[in-house]
Amino acid sequence: MSLSVRSMGDVIRISQKIQAFCLDKGVDARRSYLSGLCMEEMAGNVVTHGFSKDKKHHFVDVQVIYKSGSLILRIKDDCAAFDPATRREIVDPEDITKNIGIRMVYDMAYSVSYQSLLGLNVLTVVI
Repeated sequence: MSLSVRSMGDVIRISQKIQAFCLDKGVDARRSYLSGLCMEEMAGNVVTHGFSKDKKHHFVDVQVIYKSGSLILRIKDDCAAFDPATRREIVDPEDITKNIGIRMVYDMAYSVSYQSLLGLNVLTVVI
């Protein structure tokens, strides 16, 4: 399944579509929910932080693949390079919620990988 994100409203709708896609493929309710939540957190970060860095119009493309029992989520965007792994371990004693979404995704996923390819951010999350 391929989807595009242009706003925070799209992020919420896509999260729901991902959950429905997973359930239709026979994925259990917990993994379906976690998949939608992971995508919501990571795509939401791109929209919130990446879209506002400059005056350009940006895109986020989301792809969800269910194959041989694996659920693969891929987020590709054209915003400034950002590897979420750099924020994974940062916990601010003044604000323990800082980077909580990124930490949560890394905790829930089997694997998370980031690549910067031809000026694009490509994040792959396996649930």
